[in-house]
Amino acid sequence: MEQRSHKLSIAVATVLLAASSATPAEETAAPDTSAWACKKCTFAQGYTSEAELGAGWLDDSSAKFGDYTGLDEDGVYVVANAAGGVALDSGYHLDYELLDLGLDSRAASVEGGKQGAYEFGLSYDRVPRRISDTGETIFSGGDDLSLPGGWVRAGSTAGMTALGTSLRPVDVGYDRDRYGANGRFFLGDKWTFGLDYKRDERSGTRPRYGSFGSVSTEMLRPIDDSTDRINADVRYQGKHWFAQLGYFASIYDTKAAGFQFDNPFNAAVARR
Repeated sequence: MEQRSHKLSIAVATVLLAASSATPAEETAAPDTSAWACKKCTFAQGYTSEAELGAGWLDDSSAKFGDYTGLDEDGVYVVANAAGGVALDSGYHLDYELLDLGLDSRAASVEGGKQGAYEFGLSYDRVPRRISDTGETIFSGGDDLSLPGGWVRAGSTAGMTALGTSLRPVDVGYDRDRYGANGRFFLGDKWTFGLDYKRDERSGTRPRYGSFGSVSTEMLRPIDDSTDRINADVRYQGKHWFAQLGYFASIYDTKAAGFQFDNPFNAAVARR
């Protein structure tokens, strides 16, 4: 067994030695790739588009079912979607997508640019928050909630004789709209500049309690705010290193930081 192993090692060494003695022309000869074909290297070019249009029916209203989907009311809904784009030999491309255009949960986006030079994107989407569709309230108004005319104040709801006739149905919830824009610019193969901007806007109502000593009441607090987020950066790419400088900001603003409401238990006005 040892002799056979020794002979095998000599044979392998001989083969390697023969391979290393090849002429320089054989080592550097480039293969002929003119007849090679890569079936997985194809890239989409030209124009593409697809669209969907139809209708849907919802036989019952439900805030729970409509939360985040927008399908909260019974009746007919439009089903509308579209997508497409164009890609040119010059490197330019543009793509778009439109989703759920007939619903409150709609979305749209556009992306494009030129390969190796720049790219950009625009986007919009809405998220509906449906908290309740069975609520009732005695208050009216936005950030200044007032009691109905002829309201009878008392120490408890048992003495509020106008309570039953003053209640009105309300839907509780809000919509969040997001707008976005981004871009990236390439200056040669060294410098890259990027910017990403998003803005969220919310509008609607949500439940809130207000207390008066040992008693409290539930009401609807208005929501009307926005958040802006900015992310910018510049990058330099060296041969074996890179340097990057970035800036990020988040800015919040609200038009409903405070509100006032009448106290149904007494004549005072409380602020929150």
